[in-house]
Amino acid sequence: MQPISAVPEVEIVVVNPLVVKIKTAARMMGITSQTIYDWLRDGKIKSVQVGQRHGIEVAELQRYINEHRSTEFVTPPDPEAVESHRALRAIGVKKQKARRAAADDA
Repeated sequence: MQPISAVPEVEIVVVNPLVVKIKTAARMMGITSQTIYDWLRDGKIKSVQVGQRHGIEVAELQRYINEHRSTEFVTPPDPEAVESHRALRAIGVKKQKARRAAADDA
């Protein structure tokens, strides 16, 4: 898997609208409208009023994406640690099954 930091800067290309509806912004970002509302409430992004409706400038979405891209490399877990975890989990499952069987016999 490619590290997140290897992803190039995001450039959103929109033919005309400089402001999009919140639902459209959510679709563009691949998130829910509720997340957009949360970001607005928390001040992470700003909205603009167009007539009686609120929208989000496309440039604001681009700014947010570029500011919050991870610059750290994602390191995969140590294979030995993963295998050790699986082995311990298997032992725990076996013990749990044995306890249940003993309780059913009682």
